[in-house]
Amino acid sequence: MAGEPEANCLPGSALGILPGPTRADRGIELFNFAIDKIELCGVGGNPWNCGIHVSPKLFAPRIGVAYRPKETIVVRAGFSLNYEQDSMITNTGTYAFPEEVTVSTPGANNYSPASTTLATGFNPFPVLNLASGTISLPTGTGAYTVPQNYIRGYIMSWNFTLQKSLPHNFTLQAGYVGTRAIHQVQAQNINYGQLGGGIPSQPFDQSIGVTSSMNVLLPMNHTFYDALQTTLSRRFSSGLTISANYSFSKSLSRFAGTIPIPQYFRLNYGLNSIDVPNHFVFATSYQLPFGKGKPFLSGGGIITAIASGWQISSLISAFSGAPFSISASSTSLNAPGVSQRANQVLPNVQILGGTDPYFNPLAFAQPTCICFGTSGYNILRGPGVFDWDQSLFRRIHLCERFNLEFRAEGFNMTNTPHFANPASNVSSLQLNAAGQVANLNGFGVITTVNTGGRDFDERYFRLGLRLSF
Repeated sequence: MAGEPEANCLPGSALGILPGPTRADRGIELFNFAIDKIELCGVGGNPWNCGIHVSPKLFAPRIGVAYRPKETIVVRAGFSLNYEQDSMITNTGTYAFPEEVTVSTPGANNYSPASTTLATGFNPFPVLNLASGTISLPTGTGAYTVPQNYIRGYIMSWNFTLQKSLPHNFTLQAGYVGTRAIHQVQAQNINYGQLGGGIPSQPFDQSIGVTSSMNVLLPMNHTFYDALQTTLSRRFSSGLTISANYSFSKSLSRFAGTIPIPQYFRLNYGLNSIDVPNHFVFATSYQLPFGKGKPFLSGGGIITAIASGWQISSLISAFSGAPFSISASSTSLNAPGVSQRANQVLPNVQILGGTDPYFNPLAFAQPTCICFGTSGYNILRGPGVFDWDQSLFRRIHLCERFNLEFRAEGFNMTNTPHFANPASNVSSLQLNAAGQVANLNGFGVITTVNTGGRDFDERYFRLGLRLSF
């Protein structure tokens, strides 16, 4: 159970920062590392912004150029710089103690109900004294906070494209697109343990007895995106329009992994989790050339009436699967707050193509040393996706104001399964004395599908009538 007060934003001039989030009756909260306590902005004599500063000098230029050297060729180039419009509160997880107070009423075990009833009531919420403007963290409770010098990340994008007009109303365009996201803000846990140090090596366990995460929103991440993007399109004419798009790209991230120890930051570098190197989309819509006003079957009568007004549309997409990492148990690290990755024991990881398992599980092993595994982050890629949607429409003009439209739509026409990534924690794998797989225990096995935001992944059809007036 948790309660959250309302939050809003006052104008930057009211706080001297840009922008400055506030609560309904005060500013936000900040963990003051000088006193190891939560400081409530605007309470107990604290300034409304707790001294948090965001530079108002955010210059965000944009420029674009278009040049036509020939009648059928256009050259375009552009550049833009945009600052991230993230909020310190709503988009970064800073709803934490004391804004969010959680009370747990567990049962005797995981299979038992809570050890109380509605009539008896739940455990009472702790009464917090906020009047002084500072409050200590309860035992076992971590914090989300922001630095006093809050740096907004920015995104630089540029492109260079060539567009050529072709016969039969076709247009071909090809271009390079680059993006750099610099100083992206992310929650960075600074209460991590050192390798082999256990709980005593966590800095806030030593100072205030806190072993939970202490997350500070820091401008830690950089991402890189480069792509060749091509488009072949046909302008609507004679009832037909076509668009075919293909992109070949690569996206890298400074923090593809989650290792929080600064001396090991370099190990986090890898493919971005949203990297899709190959992406193809084909879309077309065609008004069939039959019936009244069309080249065929336009002579009148019942055949013309039946043949008129039909339109078909297709949408075909195919793209690479999402990258994923092979993780492992962090027991041997003995470093709270630090995750482990697997050892890669084979130079090449064979993708078997099935679902049980999807890749060769013997390519990885559980590390047993007080060190990080040798496997990189996002080095494998899940199953690719192919999808074909088809529709058939017919519009019937009933009278001056009324039209009736018949719709028949088919989704995932090939009934192709869209598999999600497999389970990827090598610590589940069990081997026999000969080093062969005794039990996968789910490792490398695909058990779910990726619906792509749809309600259903399997093939299904939908029929409908629409009356418009």
